[in-house]
Amino acid sequence: MTPEQQRIAIAEACGWKFIPEYYHGEDQPPEFTTVTPDGKHLCGYYPDYLNDLNAMHGAVETLRGKNGPQWFDFQRILMIECGSWMNCIQASAAQRAEAFLKTLNLWKP
Repeated sequence: MTPEQQRIAIAEACGWKFIPEYYHGEDQPPEFTTVTPDGKHLCGYYPDYLNDLNAMHGAVETLRGKNGPQWFDFQRILMIECGSWMNCIQASAAQRAEAFLKTLNLWKP
């Protein structure tokens, strides 16, 4: 998956929504616009999950609660990716993103 495909897949799994034809005015073309998971904010980008540990932490937190078993699957997959539990502590945002997508069966080689 390309980095952009990964960002979009993670964002949509977290509740972000893409609006393909949002106009600011009649003379402006549509732009890339998204709605945040709370449905209250429009912005022109998804979070940078592959480079931002804080954004990735928020994504991983969506695996808790109603999807509790997925939280444990994420930890297991991340440990396999990192090679050991100790290496998981220093896992990059990109490594966490890949494990997140694999947990939800959204990873495409």
